[in-house]
Amino acid sequence: MSAKKQLAPQGIIPRRADHVDLARAPHAEPQALPLDGFTRWSDLKRIVPLSHESVRQREMAGRFPKRVRLGSARCVGWPNRELHRWLAAPADYRAETA
Repeated sequence: MSAKKQLAPQGIIPRRADHVDLARAPHAEPQALPLDGFTRWSDLKRIVPLSHESVRQREMAGRFPKRVRLGSARCVGWPNRELHRWLAAPADYRAETA
């Protein structure tokens, strides 16, 4: 008798035993938001209960800290000091105008 090779059902990709699904893996939560520096979206989305689009709309209305370019046009971050001000009183926050 010959052993038949077991195939996964069509559309299902078998996983290796050492495979880690990054989409389902728990992300490391930041211990605390540092007072100085900048926070990128990947960390901000764990702190702020808003979608990327809601953050953008609030930025334009002056109700959320403005993002800052960190080198290239695609690399942005939010100033941590402003994020602390927003987190202290989200309803009362107004972005400072320069």
